[in-house]
Amino acid sequence: MEIFSTSSIVLFYAIGCLWTLLTIIADRKYDRDNCTFGKTKTQFVISSIIFILLSWTFFLPLWIKHRWIPDNKNEFKQMKEELKRIPGIPFLLRLVNPSYSYCEICGLPWNHTENHTVQLNKSVGCFAVCEYCHQHASKRELMDAYKSAYKKYWRDTDAEHPWVYYEQAIEKDISNRDMAGKDLILRDISARLPYKVKVQVEYSEEHASSFRNNFCKRGLNTLTTEIYQLFQKDEITLKPYFRQYEDMTEDESHTYYFLQQHYPTPFGDVHVDTVASIDYLNKCHIDYRGMIEQDLALKAPKDMYE
Repeated sequence: MEIFSTSSIVLFYAIGCLWTLLTIIADRKYDRDNCTFGKTKTQFVISSIIFILLSWTFFLPLWIKHRWIPDNKNEFKQMKEELKRIPGIPFLLRLVNPSYSYCEICGLPWNHTENHTVQLNKSVGCFAVCEYCHQHASKRELMDAYKSAYKKYWRDTDAEHPWVYYEQAIEKDISNRDMAGKDLILRDISARLPYKVKVQVEYSEEHASSFRNNFCKRGLNTLTTEIYQLFQKDEITLKPYFRQYEDMTEDESHTYYFLQQHYPTPFGDVHVDTVASIDYLNKCHIDYRGMIEQDLALKAPKDMYE
């Protein structure tokens, strides 16, 4: 059972901001034993909360202002996950949930995040990172996290299987993740071929012969059928450059609005995308799949598509 939800942590943060302001105004001084790590567990927890809240007094409002304000369930879920991973919050959650182990990357205890299981065989699996970190961390970060978990937990409890046994299953799992990302990119950019989306292309020396016709150079390129086919055959890697919803001009926003279908409800209008509105987002190079957040695409500079 969760002792503190994410909403509670945010509420603690707001209370901490108010407490800080009142403290400054009143010029109140704390005795050292009561301000820092106290003799009892309660004093320890309270002092830790005060320390973390004071550290981020001015950070959270700026973070929300400059990142984005969620306007749908997916964005709200994404923001909730990022809020839980603000430096200091995982430490606080581990402090008040000492009986739970935690993600080896972000540090959140397992009662506050979903673990990602790696299947070692048909009936046995292991986990060391959360689903969020599995999707967002690099291969090296993931391998380091699993190796750390192996040394701390699995080496002593599973002496029959060496690290290589775990390593093979983990690398396969990461490979499956990367393939899923590639499939998403292929599905997305296939609809953008007519609209000259910009892509960042990289290729290895072993595939340099594929570029003898010089239709593609390493670096920034306009997506073509040839580039798409090379990416499909794993001869190159690429990331498209996309704009985000907040980058749309006023005229583009109005056009997109009129291409959607709108249904009135007692709680306000519901806006539903149509084939025409999705095609318009493709034409405007808008990231409507959240691929930038998944590190599958790059945020386009302001003047790239002008």
